[in-house]
Amino acid sequence: MATPTKEWSKPEVRAVVRFLFSKGTKPSEIHKQIAETYGEGAMSRSRVYQWCTWFGEGRTSLGDEPKSGRPKTSTNEENTTRVEELIRCDRKMKIREIALKLEIPKKTKRDSMTWKHPSSPVIKKFKVQSSAAKVMATVFWDAKGVILLDILPQGQCINAARYCSTLDRLKEAIRRKRPGLLRRGVVLQHDNATPHSANLKQQWLQRYGWKILPHPAHSPDLAPSDFHLFGPLKRHLGGMAFETEDDLITLVDEETCAACDFNKPGARCQRKMPWMWRGEFMPATRNEFYRIQQQLENEKFPAMFPDGPTRAFHELPKEEQAAIEKKRLAEYCRKAYKKVHTTRIEQRTATICQRENSFYVDTVRAFRDRRYEFKGLTKVWKNKLSDAEKKNDAAEIKRANGLVVLYDSLQLAHKCILNSFYGYVMRKGARWYSMEMAGIVCFTGANIITKAREIVEQIGRPLELDTDGIWCVLPASFPENYTVKTNNPKKPKVTISYPGAMLNVMVKDYFTNDQYQVLEDPGSLTYSVHSENSIFFEVDGPYLSMILPASKEEGKKLKKRYAVFNFDGSLAELKGFEVKRRGELELIKIFQSSVFEAFLKGKTLEECYAAVAKVADYWLDVLYSKAANMPDSELFELIAENRSMSRKLEDYGNQKSTSISTAKRLAEFLGDQMVKDTGLSCRFVISKKPEGSPVTERAIPLAIFQAEPTVRRHYLKKWLKVQDASNLEIRDILDWEYYVERLGGCIQKIITIPAALQSVSNPVPRIPHPDWLRKKMLERNDIFKQKKINEIFAPREKVVQESVGNYSSEDEENRNENGQSSGVRDIEDIAGTTSSSRKSEILGHAVSHKRKLEQTRNEQIQSETSGDWREILGPVPPIGDTKEQRQIWAQYLKKKWAIQMQKHQENKKRRLNEDDNFLSESKRGPTRDLTGFLRRTARSILDMPWQIVQIMETSHPGQFKLWALIGSDLHAMKLNVPRTFYVNQKTPKEGEGAMWKRVHRTLPRSHQVLYLYQYDVPEDVYIKHINDITADLSSPDIEGVYETQVPLEFRALVKLGCVTTVNREFAKSMEGRV
Repeated sequence: MATPTKEWSKPEVRAVVRFLFSKGTKPSEIHKQIAETYGEGAMSRSRVYQWCTWFGEGRTSLGDEPKSGRPKTSTNEENTTRVEELIRCDRKMKIREIALKLEIPKKTKRDSMTWKHPSSPVIKKFKVQSSAAKVMATVFWDAKGVILLDILPQGQCINAARYCSTLDRLKEAIRRKRPGLLRRGVVLQHDNATPHSANLKQQWLQRYGWKILPHPAHSPDLAPSDFHLFGPLKRHLGGMAFETEDDLITLVDEETCAACDFNKPGARCQRKMPWMWRGEFMPATRNEFYRIQQQLENEKFPAMFPDGPTRAFHELPKEEQAAIEKKRLAEYCRKAYKKVHTTRIEQRTATICQRENSFYVDTVRAFRDRRYEFKGLTKVWKNKLSDAEKKNDAAEIKRANGLVVLYDSLQLAHKCILNSFYGYVMRKGARWYSMEMAGIVCFTGANIITKAREIVEQIGRPLELDTDGIWCVLPASFPENYTVKTNNPKKPKVTISYPGAMLNVMVKDYFTNDQYQVLEDPGSLTYSVHSENSIFFEVDGPYLSMILPASKEEGKKLKKRYAVFNFDGSLAELKGFEVKRRGELELIKIFQSSVFEAFLKGKTLEECYAAVAKVADYWLDVLYSKAANMPDSELFELIAENRSMSRKLEDYGNQKSTSISTAKRLAEFLGDQMVKDTGLSCRFVISKKPEGSPVTERAIPLAIFQAEPTVRRHYLKKWLKVQDASNLEIRDILDWEYYVERLGGCIQKIITIPAALQSVSNPVPRIPHPDWLRKKMLERNDIFKQKKINEIFAPREKVVQESVGNYSSEDEENRNENGQSSGVRDIEDIAGTTSSSRKSEILGHAVSHKRKLEQTRNEQIQSETSGDWREILGPVPPIGDTKEQRQIWAQYLKKKWAIQMQKHQENKKRRLNEDDNFLSESKRGPTRDLTGFLRRTARSILDMPWQIVQIMETSHPGQFKLWALIGSDLHAMKLNVPRTFYVNQKTPKEGEGAMWKRVHRTLPRSHQVLYLYQYDVPEDVYIKHINDITADLSSPDIEGVYETQVPLEFRALVKLGCVTTVNREFAKSMEGRV
């Protein structure tokens, strides 16, 4: 393929188009040939078609047509003469005055200058003082934000060289902030100032391949910054004075505190806090929205008044236009993207002013302190109630009981108000509306609960997480309360909750505000700074039990639903269940109020679920028997649903629900006046007819059963769509399967699904398990299922020796501490046996291993005195030239190799013996020989497998603490994990570096492997030079960078696994290094 011509002109290319078009070549083929000869940028495809059309119409000129330019409306001979006459009369006349007299638009801003001819003498002016200094800022930005803010130093001006140096800084900023953009290509847009169009700048752009976005013809010489940046910035900074240049630069970045008098360098009144932003938007693009708008412009809409003309879309009111656009866009997204909304969550940072009026904070603190006061009074009167019950004082019991209820209600009311504060500020009608504040409260609270969960998981198990607390189970051996005796006679004892103190220490360490400021002197506006933390954990309990329901859907959990019981069997807290909801079936309410108490019966799990199943079976019998032994009034109370309508019936439009159907049917036989107001109470039951209709159309008002028999039969036949009026009794009308399903769903969540998850057979067989749970149970009980390895092997029973004399030296050599053959012990077997058996084992091992150790040491001494092969065989004979000399040399080498092999076997045997000695001596206790202990420890680390227990991150980047079980001891090692990533280059590198080497790997998504190199960089070096590394990896010569975001913990786990050993060759090569 020929190389494209680099130098060409437009007339030359147009002449080629004319020549090929005259020969009958198609425009598409002409464009292809021009692109091959002159390059892709010579002429676009559409331009080729345009010139072919002009040549076909008879055009012969190859140059551009002359342009009229912008029309001149003010510069003519008449206006020039009139302006000159005015200037001769008054040379101090300003442009604004000339424009007003001659009715000519003003063109420049230089109003204070005087008019003169070129031959006029120079006018002398008085010297004025220098004006306030100005700062020139050059801002480069894109759709994602500001890329570079370059401040021009005082005394300099913008010229071509200065602008090129600014572009160099822009290039580096793009490399850091927009990785990959330089490789894709940069398109720059700026105005037509002289430094922007200089040859030096053009050469710079050509050298780096940047493109300039041209201005349209006859457009003003402006850039987007003139509209979207400079104007709002001028209005924002108007009327402000700055002492230094740094103050102004800092202020531009801190928009929130721009108008604050305290915004000075080093001020600590701004606290940055994160919060989570979540937004919903339609997935359609902007171009798709524009197409929908164009379609609406071509449509006609109904007239505003009857018999009026139809209206175009632009003639509609703005509110109606927005509603139609939103509806049409939602329909388009539902069809094209299969969803209407897309949710995006991102973490943002807000600035909290520490010197703002503290009215809101003081209000919340006052409510909190008042709640603590009521809680304290509740405890006081509970103690007085206990004393009154001991004395059997009826009057005092009544008084104390009333005050306990009063103070407990007050503290709960204050708790509800406190919990609603952050919800109030996120409402747009709130007096202190602040979405950021509500987000910070929620995000900080979530972080506190997350930290608390991490602590609880180390000592117990969390059960339920709430927005303001955590339910957990702690071991019985864990300390609960500490009582401290004091010298204060009013409070001789102080009880400290250890779990609460433990969590409060965490809150202090992570969530203390060290910038809290209090106004000390309002006159001088003096503030004091101190640390503030008003967040405390309170420990409630312990409790007898906690009941948690399960979800009917696979993989989901029910939040904020639980029942907690005290040790006396009373219900301490109930949250989230239907028993507390208004309008719920009374059947489900009664069932739940009685089923929770049944969980306290029975001593085993099976007995507990059997007691609970009795309650469920009772109410299932009521439904399956159609309440045969129950009066109609009780049946109505049991299965009737009660819903309230918050709006008028006509406001619901075409919506469908059981309440709306009930209200419409009430209006049929009671009149429209009964349903015209809001707050209508709808009591209804669900019928089984019309069959096949949705539940919303089968709601029957309960009031119809209290009407006269003829009226009742008429409307029931109409609503049920039946002709026979003989079976219109309540028990024949009701959809009993619907109510069984409603009760069955509640039974599944509370009884059957939790029982199945705890390997208990279905206690209520009439309520089947969901399909996903049935499948999981079949997989768990499948006898043909392949077993796991931990199901095949089980730990062998510990062999307990009856006496010391039962051990022999042979048994000791072939038996380890578990009575099994020698090998690597499992981590679960570390606990050993009972103390008595272990004492006998230790005593039995002591005698045998002592003799064995002495024998091993004797063999070691004898081996060391024998010397090496040089002392035994003497010097190495020469190879020689004759056959006899070569045989002598070969025999010498064979003897040398035999001695070396014997020495190797002796060393190996000695190491194994030392390992056995180490295992036996470790059970006797610490050795008295420090040198031997260190040697055996080092030998065990090198020879024995490491069972990795934990890899814990440290404060040093890339360094972890590795806990490994080696033998019977737990060792802590320092583990350095480098940052490993792969770079795919287009050109090869020479040789190998200290941190990189060429490898062969398969890249993700089938990317082509060119020259792939693996980099292993220490994490601290990687973090320190991240900007330099990122800049180097943004080179156009690099095709891609892979695995830079792989966590170091994951890299260590993949490399090490759960059991690892030391590479002896590598350890030997590293011997002697630090």
